[in-house]
Amino acid sequence: NGQETDKKIALCTASPFCNDKGYIFTPDNKVAFMQRTDDKSQFVLGDFKGKPYYIIRNITFTPDGKHYAYIAATEQPKDLSANKYVLVVDGKESETYDYYLSLYLNKDKNGFQAYLANGQDVYVLKEKVN
Repeated sequence: NGQETDKKIALCTASPFCNDKGYIFTPDNKVAFMQRTDDKSQFVLGDFKGKPYYIIRNITFTPDGKHYAYIAATEQPKDLSANKYVLVVDGKESETYDYYLSLYLNKDKNGFQAYLANGQDVYVLKEKVN
C-alpha cells in the first residue's frame, strides 16, 4: 500500500535494531516503525499504535523484546534545546520534564533508566519491567 508506506518514517537514527528500510526489529523479531499523523509521529509495534507525539527518540527494547521505552516530546518544539518530554515505557508516560539527556536499558537488562531535567535539576527515572 503506497499511501501507508509514505507515512512511515525511518527509525535508523534512533535505534540499533534498524535495517536499511527504516523499520526496526525487536530482539524477538517483531517489526516496529514510526507513522506520521498530521504533525506528529506515532510508534507502531505489530498491532499496537502508540499515542502521537511531536518527537520520539531513543527507542529501546528489553533483550526478550517484550518491553520497550522511548523519550517523547509532548509539545511542539520551540527550539533545539527546550521542550516538554516524557519517558514512555510500554505505553505509559512519566511526568513531564523540560529536557531529556539519555535513555538506557538498565545494567540488569530488566528495565530502563532515563535521565531527564527540569531547569538545573537532573532526575534519574528507573522503570523495572520484569
